[in-house]
Formats: sequence, structure tokens, C-alpha cells
Amino acid sequence: MRPISVVISSLRPDRLEETIDSTAMHSDLVEVVVVSPTPPKPRDFVKHVPVPKPGETGELTFAQKFNLGTRHASGEYIVYTNDDFHFRSGWATALLKHMEQEKERPYLAAFQMAVKEVIHTRYTAFGMLYANIGCIRKEDLKIIGGLFDERYFMYTTDIDVSLRVWSKGGKVALCNDVVIDSDRDVDQVVISERSVFSKGDKMEASVGKKTYRDFWFSHDHAVFFKIWFPRYFRLFLKNYKRIRPLLTHADGVVPPKKQDAGLLKIMMWPVFNMYLNPRIFFARKNKIDFIRNHWVRVVNRRWSRHDYQLPYAISEVTKGI
Repeated sequence: MRPISVVISSLRPDRLEETIDSTAMHSDLVEVVVVSPTPPKPRDFVKHVPVPKPGETGELTFAQKFNLGTRHASGEYIVYTNDDFHFRSGWATALLKHMEQEKERPYLAAFQMAVKEVIHTRYTAFGMLYANIGCIRKEDLKIIGGLFDERYFMYTTDIDVSLRVWSKGGKVALCNDVVIDSDRDVDQVVISERSVFSKGDKMEASVGKKTYRDFWFSHDHAVFFKIWFPRYFRLFLKNYKRIRPLLTHADGVVPPKKQDAGLLKIMMWPVFNMYLNPRIFFARKNKIDFIRNHWVRVVNRRWSRHDYQLPYAISEVTKGI
């Protein structure tokens, strides 16, 4: 049995093949579990889990696909990734060494991400590191309640699984020896090639077509807000003055004039702007979604440093949970 299972949900066969090829140098250690409507090229280390095509009856959400793939995975360690990220030579042996040395339970390893050879700093939520691509022991999934919470459909699933690790007294940490290369800018939201999700509606082939983002962005932010804001916003607010210098402004979340402001001012300025500006006010059909989406973004900020240390005591993170 291969110890590492790489689970990928894909709707882009060409990009998928390149990602699978990047794992082939470690095919003795890695199985790739592909959840997709289109089977990948046959390889002895690749397992295909077929799902309906976009728009067909029974189409699964992004979260459901990854959970389905995880159920078909036989490895001790589960890696979740996208079909446009590529692994560097030596990554599997480095990951096994890292995971075997880490005694914390539950534990989630966050991979380093590079764009054009440049390692990017990592995102945090409420000041806690999260792994948008990472590795977790299959046994630890039992502790945190599975990989992706299916109350989400696509967005914030990676943040949620990381916060569940922290909330159980575990740890999310950088695995510095595993670097994933992206074939796109990590700050660019690419939605044009994503699936159309029917949500029970009949979609026309061109006019009126909606992407996953159109359907699930606000929904998933609402779920995230409901689950995590009551637990961690007060902690983030209480410590924001100390955490603020550790956050970068390169993510564009906070405008220059507000970068030295307190957290409440940062959260409220677009709300005031919306209600004071009639053009913005009348353009927003769902004002609650607009405000909530902004608030979720404010607590989801990139770290300014490449290293990371939890800014809270673990007792504060697990308190009341």
C-alpha cells in the first residue's frame, strides 16, 4: 500500500494530467485519487472515481467530491490539492519524514506555495494559519469530523478544516520542505473554466450560464460566518492590535487610509460607504451578503512573514468548544 493519497477534484483534463505527471516520480509512495467526470490517462498509481458531468442530475459539490475521493483513498496520509498545482521532485519523501516526526494530534501540514519560483506568504483566518493545500493523517480526520464540511459547497472549505484542527487542540504548521508550484497567480480568482452547477435549474449553454462562484460564494461565506465568527471573532478583536503588524497589506483587503485603523473601523467602512453612496446602495441587491462577504474577507488575511507562530495560547483557541 502506498502511504500517501493525493486527492484531486478536476474538471480540466489537460491541467489535471500535468499535475498527475508531477507526482509520477514518487509513484512508489503515492496514489492519486481523481474525482472527475472524465477519466485520466491510465497509470498504475492513479485511481479514478467517476462523478456526473456539470449540469447533470446528481452533480456533486466541490466539498462532496473531495470527501468521496477521501473515502476511496487507501493511504495513511491524505493530501488535498487542485488540478493546477505541481509537485517538485523529492516532495513525497520530505512529506513522509515531516509527518512521521510531528507528534501533535490532530495535525495538518500546510505546503509552501510558489508562483514563478517565488514562495508566497500564507493566509490566516482570525490570525490562525490555514492550509489551502495540505496533508493530514486519515486517522486525524476522525478527530475533526472528516475532511470537508458539506454544509459548504466550495469556498472556505480549506479554512474550515484548518480551524477544526485548531479547535480540537491540534496544530496547523508549515511543511517547509514541500513546495507546490502554481501555474497561475494565487491572487487571481479563476472562475471562467470552473463547472456550471445547476442547483436544480436548467441552464442554457451560453446565455445565463453561472459558475460555482456565482452560486456558492455568498452561501459558503454565510455558513462560515455562522460557524466561526461566534467562536473566534472576539479573540481576533481582542488581540488585533498585537496581530496587525504581522499581517501584510499586499492582499489588498485594507485600503491605504485604513491600514492603521482598528479592526472595527476596517470592518465597518464599506458598510457606511454603501449606505452613504446611493449608487452603491441601490446596486446591491443583497446587502447582507455584501457586508458578510467583506467581514469574512477581513478576518482572512495573509501573514507578512514566511514563518508562523500561533499568536494565541492554545487554551484560548479551544476554550468553549
